[in-house]
Formats: sequence, structure tokens, C-alpha cells
Amino acid sequence: MKVLYIISLFDLFNSDTAAGERMRCYARSVAISGVKVYFISSEMVESRGGWKEVYPNIYAQELNTQNHKGYNFVMLLKFIRYVYTFISQTEGDVAILNYPSSSSLLFDILLIWRFRLYPVYVEVNEVRAFASGLENSTRNKFYSFLLDRTYSYYKGAIFISRHIARYYSKAANKMLIVPILSNCNGKYRPSLGLDSLDIVFIGTISFDKENLGELLEGFKQFAAINSTARLIFYGTISSKDNKKLKSFMDESKLCNRVIYMGKVNHTQVKMILSNAGALILPRMNNKQNYYGFSTKLSEYAVSGTPIILTNTGVVADYFTDGFNCLMCDGYTCHSFKEKFIQLARMSTAEKEILAFNAYETARRNFDYRLYSSTLCDFFW
Repeated sequence: MKVLYIISLFDLFNSDTAAGERMRCYARSVAISGVKVYFISSEMVESRGGWKEVYPNIYAQELNTQNHKGYNFVMLLKFIRYVYTFISQTEGDVAILNYPSSSSLLFDILLIWRFRLYPVYVEVNEVRAFASGLENSTRNKFYSFLLDRTYSYYKGAIFISRHIARYYSKAANKMLIVPILSNCNGKYRPSLGLDSLDIVFIGTISFDKENLGELLEGFKQFAAINSTARLIFYGTISSKDNKKLKSFMDESKLCNRVIYMGKVNHTQVKMILSNAGALILPRMNNKQNYYGFSTKLSEYAVSGTPIILTNTGVVADYFTDGFNCLMCDGYTCHSFKEKFIQLARMSTAEKEILAFNAYETARRNFDYRLYSSTLCDFFW
């Protein structure tokens, strides 16, 4: 019997984040090959809930977040001891996949040391040194230096793009590239909002990472010639970015057309995406985005809704302007305005073709079922 343990400090299984969805896709992918998968997090350990089979062959503990007391050295040691005791009692071929977070370096080091006799792997989907807003931070540079050194102590690493795999090629002992992952279970259904010009962004609302300044200015110019379009944001936002967004809405007098709807849980995402007129991914091709691959695209592509995006990282390996997306010619307000105009001129039938081709791209490249044997061969 093969058993995969997906380990993290925070609760990945119940998480509404892109990281949570990616790891759930990993779990489903290997589970269909008969592998048992356990999600273990420090939050789950503190909740002391019982194990439950949440999907066939996939197990997680019931979570009580009220018990979570934060991270400290003593807690990390207790968590490591708990995990080691639990895994050491497992019968069968064990593999461990660690999902690092921005605050887990000490935990990563302890995990590698305690499980040095086990096959421990790591998921890598960004280059920490190029994290938005932290590139010039001395503390971040030192942290990134140490984090990068840990990758050579894992048995192998899974990377989200060929760019990041190349960046860490000398550090990783064994490498696998697994792109963004989608769930293409079911028939393609076109968006119910194709006749509207509701342009939706969903995710972490960050002016720096997502190039929102240019996007908003482009929408402002478009709104001057179109009276019905709306730009709608869903997701988490920092107080600093929230202030910027509100300032733009007030100064542009677009409060009724640039709308922040707040944070939504993951169960609502599918419905929101499939009722939009278009979905937007406006990132700059800075170093962080060049080495990454936006996991939002995995959900955008299967939504039945046209996508407007920029050419960042490996996006152009899968997406082509006019075929399965509207790809901006650059990263400026003018390029966004031009694509908004193009969208407004498209017929419903043309939008359906664009969205269907995006779905087919996901089905052929991102569906988690495609990677079942690949992941199993990598781990075992």
C-alpha cells in the first residue's frame, strides 16, 4: 500500500486559497491510482479531531480553528513529534510532501532533519527572493538564501513551471514540473453572464503583484466610452491596497462601476466565475510572475467565461490571443483598454468559442487526472 502525507503548517485541505486547491488536486490525482492521502497540519493537530475520509482514499481531520495558538518553537517541536509518531506507525510505502509557507523555514528544517530517513519532497511555486514588495528587503534576502539551501536536502521537488525549475535546477536532487491543475470533471458549460460586461478579478487584491494601477486606469478610459461595463473584485485585500482602491473609486467617480465585493469562500468561486462576462488577470511580467504560474488560471480556464490576461511567465505556452483568451499587447492601461473594447465588440457566439477553447486547453493540459501516474512514479 502506498501512502502520501501532505504536510503544512496551515490547514491546506480546508483552505480557500489557491495553494489549498492545488494540493487537493494533487491528492485526488494520486488517490485515483489507489494511493491513500493524509492531510496533516499544525492546526489539525491542535484541534484534536478524528480522521475522516473526505474523498475516496483522502483523509483529513476535523478542524476547530479556535484551538489554534499560532506558531512558536515549542509548538513546532510538538507538531514534528506528532507527525513522526503517526507516520512511523504506517505500514506500506510512505512519501511525504511538504508545502512550505512564508513563515515555515524553521519548520522545514526540523522536518527535513527528523524525517531524513524518509522520502521527503517539496512543492515549489515561487522564488521567494522575488516576492512582491520584498525584493530589496535585507531580511527577505537572508530568509530566501536559507530557504533556497533547504531544497537540496529534499529527495525531490515539484515545480509549477519550467522557468522556476530551471532556476532551481542545481539545488533540486530530483525534479518534476506539474503546471496549474484544474478539475475538468463534467461537461463544458458557457458562462451565464456572456451578454454582460462584468469583468471579474478574484484572488488576492495586490496593486504591486497584480498591476492594478494600470488595470484601473485602463478601465477608467474604457468606461468613458462604455456606460455599462463594471470591474468587480473578489478576494482578500490589505488595508494599504484597500485605501488605494477606495481612493481611485472616489477620484474617478466610478464607485458604482468599480466594485469590491469582499472575500468569498472557495465554494462560491465556481458560481462567481461562471456568471461573469469576462475574467481578468492583469499581472506585470516582473521576476516574481516570470518564475510563477498563476493558479487562478486553472479555475478561470474551466469556468466557461472569456479570459483577458497578460503574457507572464509560461502563460504563452498554453494561451494564444484570439484562440483561447484575449491577451493584452503589453502591460499598460492602453493595452487593457484595447482588450476591453475588443471584448465589447465580440458577439456572444465569439465569446463562447473563446471560452470553450480555454476549457479544452485546461482539459488537455491541466486536468489533475492527467498527472496521476506521473506523480506516483515520481514519489515511488
